[in-house]
Amino acid sequence: MKKYFRLFYDIEFYRELMEKNGHPIRQIFFLIVLSTLAYSIFAGVGITELITEAKDYVVTEVNDFKFEDGKLSVTDNDEAIIFEDGDGIVVIDTKSQLEEAFIDNYNRAIYINAEKVIQKKSQFDTRIIKFEEMNLGFNKSDVAAFLENAKAFAPLIMIPILLFQLISKWIYVLIVGIIGMIVLKIMKVDVDFKYLFKISAYIITIPTILTIINVVILNFLMPLMSELNLIVIVGYFILIGKGLKKNKSLNTEDNNDKIS
Repeated sequence: MKKYFRLFYDIEFYRELMEKNGHPIRQIFFLIVLSTLAYSIFAGVGITELITEAKDYVVTEVNDFKFEDGKLSVTDNDEAIIFEDGDGIVVIDTKSQLEEAFIDNYNRAIYINAEKVIQKKSQFDTRIIKFEEMNLGFNKSDVAAFLENAKAFAPLIMIPILLFQLISKWIYVLIVGIIGMIVLKIMKVDVDFKYLFKISAYIITIPTILTIINVVILNFLMPLMSELNLIVIVGYFILIGKGLKKNKSLNTEDNNDKIS
């Protein structure tokens, strides 16, 4: 574990990895596991909180309702429930007190009555879903129970996050290796790309940790995160390039001394 702390302060360690077997695959796997766990916990907690808020809203704010035999009925709802947002509107009107044509006044609208849902996405795109075509039956208690049970599935968010990390980390290492090749070419330092790939697997450790801190702990409060990571990456390659040039110069001097 001490090896990983050296990544933060010892630039010489990066140069050592160029000459030794740095196990880049093992390092990439470590970062994949670290990122997956961090983001899964973050996303899982967020999803659980969102589901809890939705359930509490249904239990405390929504009138009792029942969907049965292709019809929706809402208890103690003599007036239509209307939510307006600019040029959009959502209306729940199970007693059919309003004319359906009123949604023509809005660019976006969702109108729900006892028998159907009308979804208007634009003046030219309107869908109608009839409840009689849906073989469903549920009420308010069923919805609240479903939301409560849904929290148990929050950990499953780890699966898509893991798949994303499996792909993105390899691409990330490849991109960092290309950046390193450009930086070292500018510095006129010749290095084989397979060594750059190996060292890139370790260089992305710090940007990965910084990104996790920004997302999980700071909740995206740190601006220009990508730019900061790029500066870190380029900075490490510049220091590595300087070290390689220095070592090459020392080796040349030693060879000249031996010849003399």
